[in-house]
Amino acid sequence: MNKYIYNDTHVYWVKSDYSDINYTKGKKVPMYGVDLSSFRVLDEKIYAVDNKAVYYSGIPIAFAEPGSFKLLKNGYAIDKNHVFLQGEIIYGASPKQVSFFNDNISVIKAGEFIFYEYQGFNPCDVKSFLPFKNDKRWSRDAKCVYYKDRIVATADANTFMPLNYQYAKDKNGIFYESTRLDDADLATFKVIDWHDFSARDKFGCYQSSLRVDCENIDVNKPIYNISSDYFISKTVKGFRNEKARILSQAQDDQIAHVSMIVDHLAGDIGSPEVLLAQRFDKIDTDYGFTLITTDLIPNTVSFKYLGKREGRTVFNVYNSTVYGLMQLEFNLDGEVIKEPVYTGGSYNFLQYNMGKCAYRVGQCTEYSKVVLTSGEYSQKNSIDVIYNEGVWYRNINLSNGSTMKEVIIYNRYGLPVYFSTEHNGILNFEMVREDLLPIMLK
Repeated sequence: MNKYIYNDTHVYWVKSDYSDINYTKGKKVPMYGVDLSSFRVLDEKIYAVDNKAVYYSGIPIAFAEPGSFKLLKNGYAIDKNHVFLQGEIIYGASPKQVSFFNDNISVIKAGEFIFYEYQGFNPCDVKSFLPFKNDKRWSRDAKCVYYKDRIVATADANTFMPLNYQYAKDKNGIFYESTRLDDADLATFKVIDWHDFSARDKFGCYQSSLRVDCENIDVNKPIYNISSDYFISKTVKGFRNEKARILSQAQDDQIAHVSMIVDHLAGDIGSPEVLLAQRFDKIDTDYGFTLITTDLIPNTVSFKYLGKREGRTVFNVYNSTVYGLMQLEFNLDGEVIKEPVYTGGSYNFLQYNMGKCAYRVGQCTEYSKVVLTSGEYSQKNSIDVIYNEGVWYRNINLSNGSTMKEVIIYNRYGLPVYFSTEHNGILNFEMVREDLLPIMLK
């Protein structure tokens, strides 16, 4: 049911309604920020393009160049800089040398490297490399055998044979993924259940790579015996509890995290002096980066510099949960005048009448127009802005009587490399530039 619908005034992404077992119904979601005059759907129907962005299932693809974007097959595509699979960049793959292995949808060759989905590796003998037919996770060349992107170190390439997606054998023994099962009996080994990845031999049974008692494997119990309401309630409750735990831990660690990030960035910190003098005169034309949330299910927000247009400095903003394209705009004095709301899953942004209270320390009244998918309204907030050792704190008194605190680390261009929000003292959102995440995990 997934498809685009568009006319002279609107573009919609119609996504499947999975409660409909026949997949004949769909939910029509409006896409905003699309250039209607240049919008067109590409051959695979799930990709589309206009003169500003490339879209996959209605979501803009970060850093894709619409002018050079080209579909290949099996969900793969290229532009002048990247190779894409299902709307995501395959980092390290060259778009100039992409080739396929028959109808295998998971493995490609790019130059001297092989990529299993998004992971690349250098095979022992790239010229003889081939995936096994009907077993997309296994492959081999004249010297080595591979499971996905990992080498199966002790496998004999000449006699290797997959048994299913998890188990395989050669003349010397049995393998579970890339690991040899040293105690498995080759002559009697047999896969007994595809879905549970179970097997048996004359000595007993396996669950994945573990030797278990055969009576502990129930290959006949169907999942539909579990009440769907019970399953959903337990899953949702568990998700919410885990999300709350992660955010609580992040709040406890926040002071240490922001201090480590500031130390790492050194000369790239956006201080008041740097940001008030910012005019974007020296920014590289290909400048961009990605933020990732530290939530249970990571989402991304990416920035891509477009240039100066109509007296404004403009960045495309790609949100992995928002249908359509958003933009961040600065006026010629370097002040933010239009900004997406990063924390939401719907298209909404703030239009600041007199600029955002962002780069000036002290008390400030911020006037803005909030543009939502359902309409727009004006708001006035009293904000206290504090800067301390590389970190900005925006304490916002909302009109409904509640308080919100934003903790932000800007780079020298005034773009957030760390951003979090607290409502009434409780952390509810946090994101950080992708390359800085390992620093927070130390």
